Amino acid sequence: MPKGAKAVRPRIRCPDCDLAQRLPLRGPGHRLLCVRCRRLLRGRAPPPLEVPLCLALAGLWMWLIANVTPFLSLDYRGASTTSYLAGGVEALWEQGFYLLSSLVFFTGVLAPLLELACISALLILLRRGLRTRGLKLGLRFLTALGPWTMPGIFLVGTLVAGVKMAQMALMLPGSGFAALVALVVLWTSVHATLDFDALWELAGAEP
Repeated sequence: MPKGAKAVRPRIRCPDCDLAQRLPLRGPGHRLLCVRCRRLLRGRAPPPLEVPLCLALAGLWMWLIANVTPFLSLDYRGASTTSYLAGGVEALWEQGFYLLSSLVFFTGVLAPLLELACISALLILLRRGLRTRGLKLGLRFLTALGPWTMPGIFLVGTLVAGVKMAQMALMLPGSGFAALVALVVLWTSVHATLDFDALWELAGAEP
């Protein structure tokens, strides 16, 4: 830290009582509790970055497979067709539902790519010990993108649509469908293993 510079006291929101508070500036090896409900906010060991990084990189690979390989094969009264993950977006656009098509494309195709790629880049920077302006901008981008990334709801919606289609035609899931399921599992695992508040603390900034 440069001479005369003030240390940043990270601010964190308690997941139990929702109290926003500033953490004391202490190094690894200290347990930090919420001042209101005494919930554990920081353990003794610093959060590992390798696990969410590997999960995010694997998720990016599954995203690629899910988008370039056949998603579903449908057989209806002898007529068969093969669709891809972005096929629904294209169908909505051709029917004139431009706003809905754009929303489905963003939330179902683009948002997973943006979040997983951003998380991977940030974790690589942190592992290399780089504290750049882009690191803080990336964290703010993830915060803004958060409400649009709901992997659990995304998977449930896909399964519900699949069940409805299976009632009308013979549906055969393709490799893209399997990759999508793996993507959602990895995507959810990234959220479960990554402490976003700790990322702000490692970046030397606050939300």
